[in-house]
Amino acid sequence: MFPQRRTIIFSLFLICAFLPVVGPARAGAELREGVLAGPQIVPYLIQFNWGYGSGAVTMYDPCTDRRIATPEFNLMSHVNKAAAYVRGSALTIKVKWYVRWGDVSEATVRAAGDLGGLPSATVTFTGRYSGWIPMTAPEPIPDAIRHLNISWQWFYKIGSDSENNSGNTQHTIYVLNKQPLTSPVYEPLADWTAQWCEGLPDDEKILADAILTGFVATKVIKYGGPGWDTAEILCTGDGMCGGMKEVFFDACGTQGVHMARSCYILRDADPSVEEKWDSMLILAPGLGRTEPTFDAQAIREVDEVYPCPLYLGDSSPSDDSNVASRRVYEFFAPNDGHCINFLKYGGILYLYDLSFGTGPWPDTFASLPHGSTSGLELYDFRVSYMNGALDYMRGKVYYSAGTGCTSLETKLDINSGIIPYDNDEFKYYWYTIP
Repeated sequence: MFPQRRTIIFSLFLICAFLPVVGPARAGAELREGVLAGPQIVPYLIQFNWGYGSGAVTMYDPCTDRRIATPEFNLMSHVNKAAAYVRGSALTIKVKWYVRWGDVSEATVRAAGDLGGLPSATVTFTGRYSGWIPMTAPEPIPDAIRHLNISWQWFYKIGSDSENNSGNTQHTIYVLNKQPLTSPVYEPLADWTAQWCEGLPDDEKILADAILTGFVATKVIKYGGPGWDTAEILCTGDGMCGGMKEVFFDACGTQGVHMARSCYILRDADPSVEEKWDSMLILAPGLGRTEPTFDAQAIREVDEVYPCPLYLGDSSPSDDSNVASRRVYEFFAPNDGHCINFLKYGGILYLYDLSFGTGPWPDTFASLPHGSTSGLELYDFRVSYMNGALDYMRGKVYYSAGTGCTSLETKLDINSGIIPYDNDEFKYYWYTIP
């Protein structure tokens, strides 16, 4: 099940199923079988997302791919789910009331508390249940991103009787920055991003940075396991880069921030005798991990000399290769690579890599990359991001076995930072959704 923080708060009166609370006029009322005489009514259904015109953002459960059921509050079944709105929205809810005991045909109801409470409204009953009663808070939802908890104290008045206290309800509202750009809006992302961005200004980069920081700090999802889209990753808690780029797109989109989605696929830059490159290696543990999830393997690390490093075998202490067994992520040419996101902000492209919890990396490209890129076209990308993010490039390259630069028997792992910027050294093919 996806890791998810759900705030479900019931006050004491809910746990006790609205134990009777009586106003001054009832203080001396006759007791019958332990129950106060006189009618009592309670709000038993409260609906925030009641359809078009409610202003509420419809959210979905990533594990079922179904919209979060409403009413969000149900006294009888002990349900109290969150709702989501854009900051500064008006709040109109619909309420159904229930006659706990007594005969009631009509009553006046209201609530005191947050957002100025809920003004008086008339409620009529058919038997023990009322219809839906719309009630609008006089104050709007705060004009700021919030993980908001509101509390209402409910009152009712029957005829000329004194007003009676009907208990307290509490509700969680995810206050979003703007109308979401992603569909569906997944409830965990509304929950998490409202917390991570709370109080921040309407600034795309500030919000994107906070969302990346939130994923890194909370470890609510992890990189390095099966998971290929947002719903699957939120449900299982694990995913690979193709799905991680979708999660970051949807997380930022939940707060109205648009992210481009992009994957760079490794191609052979010199399709002759050498293989440049067979695969790329990343030693970082990945988001939420302490080590890579892939199995350990021998890495022949060449960190200083290229082209034509000296390699005399795995046991040699006196060549340019250091052989170590490490857990490492390996992505193979010609059909594998890595996926990331781009934010265009202030005329600059910023690269975000949720898979490894890094970024923003500025100045990787002047514009969104598409298609085949090689050599100096990748200079800024390599200097600003790749040389630090991708540790080694594995290939069958010329090396010296002590008799000149001719050997190709063993694949070596070359530190990406020492590889020249020539066209026959690097080639990536980019798939980008702006």
